[in-house]
This record gives sequence, structure tokens and C-alpha cells, in this order.
Amino acid sequence: MKRTDPEMVGKYQKDDEEESFLERLNASLRSFDQSLHVNDSSDHPSVYVFGVPRSGTTLLYQSIAAHLPVDYISNLTAAFWEAPVVGLKLSKKLLDSERPTEINSHYGQTKVPAGAHEFGYFWAKHLRYSSLREPTDDDRNSVDWASLRLTISRMSQVNLRPIAFKPLMAGWYAERMQAEIPKSIFVWIRRDRIQNAMSIFQMRREMLGSEDKWMSLIPCAYDQLKKLPAWDQVAGQVWHIENGFQQQFDRLSDDRKLCVQYEDFCSDPATTIKEISGLLERQGARLENIEMMPMALQANKRDANSDPIYGKVAEAFERLDQTPFGHGLA
Repeated sequence: MKRTDPEMVGKYQKDDEEESFLERLNASLRSFDQSLHVNDSSDHPSVYVFGVPRSGTTLLYQSIAAHLPVDYISNLTAAFWEAPVVGLKLSKKLLDSERPTEINSHYGQTKVPAGAHEFGYFWAKHLRYSSLREPTDDDRNSVDWASLRLTISRMSQVNLRPIAFKPLMAGWYAERMQAEIPKSIFVWIRRDRIQNAMSIFQMRREMLGSEDKWMSLIPCAYDQLKKLPAWDQVAGQVWHIENGFQQQFDRLSDDRKLCVQYEDFCSDPATTIKEISGLLERQGARLENIEMMPMALQANKRDANSDPIYGKVAEAFERLDQTPFGHGLA
């Protein structure tokens, strides 16, 4: 199942010829990938970074890839979403020990082959979604969990170590994923909600060419939110997604979850990396060679003086907080 994305503008548009080439390549490699021998049958821990769009997930994922001895999904690996073992083996051969060195991205995208990637087509296939709508229980039950569990196990066996992912939809599947995937660990990064919503607003403007077009995750309240002004939409998007993620997060085991505040992570990323390392070790990982700890980062921030919609977004959140389940926002 392939994910359907909104129509991007300018440099963000996908190349149809390139997409077709990669689809044909993946189809031809699918059975070969499944035939590849893996080194052992043990379960290595896996880490899943998630959060509201524009909350810092890519920044955190890049830091994990750069500073912990774990596998991650590079741009090269991501080209092989139907043949992920092939992708990891090629990355091992061609990139060797190269890791992300620049902890930055543009709307979650990186360009160099070793850059961290969301692996969206892989997750759309295995979690069986074609849009980014919040899943129902029936959607979660329709996933072939045995196939996903085996695939992740095979991927972690390429280098016999933990593997980290950044699945866009993981926050809505977290409880089921933890039950189905042994030694899975979930790291939720949260951001000041006004800053988060304003960043989504700006992403709409730049990537879709309009602040009125919906971008990224679609919560269950979408049909209500889409009728409202853009600043109410982005506030409602953040508010409803956060609440859905909170319900999932609360049901996870304490020894397999971590909640990180974006602003705290930027000021002291080393503490978060150490905490994730501790979670991995409690799941049996051996992390003898932790890379140099990251330095402090600058948190992006807008205020009422720099953006005229700041006050409108803040007011929208106030209305959401005062109504049951965020209804009656208008």
C-alpha cells in the first residue's frame, strides 16, 4: 500500500519518473530481499521516535543516529522500502561508518545519502495506510504484525545491533506496536504548542503554496477542523494529535518509553541521548562505543512581534482547552 501525499509546489514536488523507477526497482528486489540470509534469530531493541509534525522528531532522530551505536534509516536505505535488508547492506557497504554530521534538516528532509530518513513508504506498507488519517481499532487490527515483527528483526540482524526509526504515524500505533514488537522503545518529543502550530502554518505556506491546505497528520477531528480558519486548524491539529498520542503513551511500559521536551533537548541534548542509551541497555543492548555527546542547539522560536498569527494561534488553544475534547473551537 502506497501513501498518498498532498501536491507539493516548487522544489518540493516529487519526480514522477524517479518515483516510477524506484517502484519498479523495489518490486524486482522484494523476493530477493526475503531470501537473504541473516546472521542470527535474536531480537535486538528497536527505537521509535515520534511526535506532532514540526515538533523536533527529525532533530532528535538525527542526534540518535549520530551519537548512539545503532542502525538507522538513511536516505540510501529508504530507497529500498520493499527490500530493507538490501538497503541496509548497501548502506553498510557504500557509506561504511559514515553517520549524519550536520544536525539539521529542511522540513524533515535531508539530502546527503547518509542523512536520516522517515522511511514513509515502508511504514505505509506495513501499517497499511494510504493517507495520514488517525487509525481506528480496525485499522490497527488489519496490520500483519507478524510480518512487520519479522522484517524489523531481520533488519536489526544486518549489523547485530539496535535499530532506530522515525515513523510518522507511530504515536497512534504505539501501544499495539509495543505489544507486538519485542524490546521496542518509544521516544515522544513534544514542543511548545504555539511554536509547534506556527511551524506547521509556515510549512503549509512553503511546501503547499497555501496556508489553507492541510499538511501531514490528520486527527479524527479533521472534518470539523477543515471548516475553520487556518490558525484554528493548525492549533486543533496539534491539540488533537497530542491528546491521541498521550492516550497511547500512558499505556506503554515505563521501562520502554521516554518523553522529551524539544526546548530541553536543544539546551541539553546529551541528557536525552544518555536516557535513550539507558532504555536500550535495559532491553539488553550493549552500547560500549557511544559517540561523542552532542552540543547544545538553538531552539527555533517565533513570537507575537515576529509573526502576526501568534496571537490568533494562542487564542485558538485557549478555546480548545475550555471545551470538551476540543469541540466548539469556532
